[in-house]
Amino acid sequence: MRERYTLAPIVEPTEPPPPPVTWEPFPVEVLPSRLRSFITETAVALGCDPSFVALAVLIVVAACIGNRRAVVVKSGWTEPAVLWGAIIGGVSSLKSPAMAAATTHLMK
Repeated sequence: MRERYTLAPIVEPTEPPPPPVTWEPFPVEVLPSRLRSFITETAVALGCDPSFVALAVLIVVAACIGNRRAVVVKSGWTEPAVLWGAIIGGVSSLKSPAMAAATTHLMK
């Protein structure tokens, strides 16, 4: 015996959808001065968006901290400085050079 399915009625939204999120530049000004200057100078030298360099730098800094420090959220719950990130951009948007600039000193 075959089951019969009925289609759900189409419900019109009662409110318009929210406007799309607008792009905002990476807030480099909130970083310590050494990181801020490295990120901005590297981005200008490469000709890429500062967020590419900033993301790679923040991940490198977190990797350097590793498990040596952790935030105690509450009793029995700690969180180490672990960051995951992905730089998303078009072909030739200088993703790889930005990552290389941020990780070169760590690799040495």
